[in-house]
Amino acid sequence: MDPEGGNGTGDAARAAVVVDELPLARAGIAAVLARLGVESVVETHAAREGVRVAQMDRCGLVVLGRATDLEVVDAARRCCAVHPRPAVVALVDAAHRPVVPYLLALGVLGVASRNGPADDLAAAVEAAAKGVAHVAPALGAELAGGVRPVAAAPGPAGAALSAREREVLALLADGRSNREIADALAVSLATVKTHLHHLYTKLEAANRHEALRRGVALGLLR
Repeated sequence: MDPEGGNGTGDAARAAVVVDELPLARAGIAAVLARLGVESVVETHAAREGVRVAQMDRCGLVVLGRATDLEVVDAARRCCAVHPRPAVVALVDAAHRPVVPYLLALGVLGVASRNGPADDLAAAVEAAAKGVAHVAPALGAELAGGVRPVAAAPGPAGAALSAREREVLALLADGRSNREIADALAVSLATVKTHLHHLYTKLEAANRHEALRRGVALGLLR
């Protein structure tokens, strides 16, 4: 790992924050970073603490696994808002694979599977250190088709989303299941399915994958 590469500079690029709820997972990530030449690693289970450390210690790299306090999308959004922005690498679970395009749109540089091989993490970190976006090959299917272009003039897609439908879209971006969306909004599962039907219709999407891609393209997810 080039200490002068990535979004950090000098000593900052040799320092990293690792966020994951499991001590063993954090230790494994830290071992990969040590192999790449990262000299200082701060480990934490909480994304908010990781953001605080990255801000105060000017760390050049943040590796986000599964945090105890925030979903990966919210954690990534906060990390990418740190100034100067560190290189952010996200490790996603199967439930969060549909949000890979959104993570990249937020400014995350590297994405790999949380259950994938160490070499995938290493490749993502090395690319991020150079300021280059990298998605592990196993997650490539999530990028198939990319984001459909949006017409310059405002169209019907996304223009008439209700406040509740925008909430549902944001929860989809956090990788929530239908049941988890219902719990978060304190509504029935049937109500969630109705909101999803209206959301897909307005976004001209066939499923949640397409809805998220359209949401990114239309600027509905920030």
